[in-house]
Amino acid sequence: MRLLLGVLVLLSAVPLVWAADSPEAQWLTLTPTRGAWGDLALEASWDAYGPELRPGKGWITLGETVRVPAVIERAGTVGALVRSERPFLVRELQEALAPLLCLGQGTLSVKVRDLFCHEVEWEAPPARVSWVQNGLLSAVRATVCGPESWRTVPGGKSISDIASFLAACPPPDELALLRGDFPILFRPARDSAPGYACTEPTGALEAPSDQLVIYQALRVIRHLLLSTPLPWTYLHPYDWLKSKFGALVVNSGVGFADCHIRVTPPGGTAQVTAIVIQEAELQGGIGWGDPRTGGLARLILRIFHLARHVDRAHDCGERDSSLDYLGAWGVEYTLATMLSQGTIQAGLSSEQRGALAAYAQQLLATRFCSGG
Repeated sequence: MRLLLGVLVLLSAVPLVWAADSPEAQWLTLTPTRGAWGDLALEASWDAYGPELRPGKGWITLGETVRVPAVIERAGTVGALVRSERPFLVRELQEALAPLLCLGQGTLSVKVRDLFCHEVEWEAPPARVSWVQNGLLSAVRATVCGPESWRTVPGGKSISDIASFLAACPPPDELALLRGDFPILFRPARDSAPGYACTEPTGALEAPSDQLVIYQALRVIRHLLLSTPLPWTYLHPYDWLKSKFGALVVNSGVGFADCHIRVTPPGGTAQVTAIVIQEAELQGGIGWGDPRTGGLARLILRIFHLARHVDRAHDCGERDSSLDYLGAWGVEYTLATMLSQGTIQAGLSSEQRGALAAYAQQLLATRFCSGG
């Protein structure tokens, strides 16, 4: 028995190394830190697919140009865990990191070379790069992305009272901007559907058009004021949506459940990504409402959910594995929480913030395999 206990203690003290068993399963983790002279830096840990890699010392390169010593550990027959032995200086990687960190676009080139000249290269997409959320991440974002463009957008104004804001129609110049950024299409195509129309107060409209409901939701998003950036991007929420899709499709058909498709907007020549909103999701009215039941609160969160699906699918069935994964449910939870706490300002009442907090807890209890 004592021998068995001793073996168990020894086994528990040995760290388990897990790494990718296929090219698609690779994962890059970047941890903000400080270099030897106090410079902002990043430690890299790469769960790599590399059957040919030998364990021991080696080199890891980020952004095709910056290389530091690394340690390579084998994990199974095809996987390897590659850790940087010295941190990468952020100022040397600004150009390579900017599309990924600031816009959630592009890829980051990663390469490892062992002492036997075996090399593995990978273009890491945003969905496979994990940024450790510590006290230095905001400083890294500021260094790479520049001014705090996440707080507001040009022409954005803080909403003092959401009810008064939504009672007004979108001004003509703003409506033109919204239509240019996010044209609306219908599936199946509508030949005689009501077009956009708006009269004030909007709450008196018996049946607001789908276009008005969507553009009022997007208008709220455009005027959100943030006191801290979103954890998955350094962009303002409206600009982040623009980086993910360029049109919306309202679907009234059956048997069509795609979250996003490629479309050619009216008058356009190039295809863009469009998120797909089910017509039933627009029936909650044009008021703020309650995210648990409907209204623009629910629609706004849904738009962000669909936008996240453009480059990150659920990884645990129809749920997310955890909050840290920051999938579509994680994005909804985070937005609902930030709105309820006032770190995203939208002119909400205490009752409306309370409903958002309750909805966030509902998501936490039901939409994550790890329970959050």
